[in-house]
Amino acid sequence: MAFYKTEKGDIEELMLSFFQASQNVVAGMEAFPEQMDGKRKLFSLQINDLVLIDASEDEIREKDYTVLSKKLYRVKTLSKQDYRFRHHLASCFHHWDTLEKIVSMPLGMRYW
Repeated sequence: MAFYKTEKGDIEELMLSFFQASQNVVAGMEAFPEQMDGKRKLFSLQINDLVLIDASEDEIREKDYTVLSKKLYRVKTLSKQDYRFRHHLASCFHHWDTLEKIVSMPLGMRYW
């Protein structure tokens, strides 16, 4: 899944299957193009990626790993406008309290 920013500033997502992405790579293209229909790619996500959610640039620059550890999540599932993350230290699948669900991409939220 890749996220693109439109000229109006809206964020749109593009979901590709693993098969589609690998076909693009075999054809010599990127799995997700940097530009698409006038939209610029912000980032891409796949299951098991690690992401910092709601971390400021100052927190990242300071490299305070205790603070960053609280904001580090692993991508659990991805589907259209439904993104689920589990805290990186949570190892048990049945602990639902460690599952974070984001139903849409809030513009003010920072993803790294």
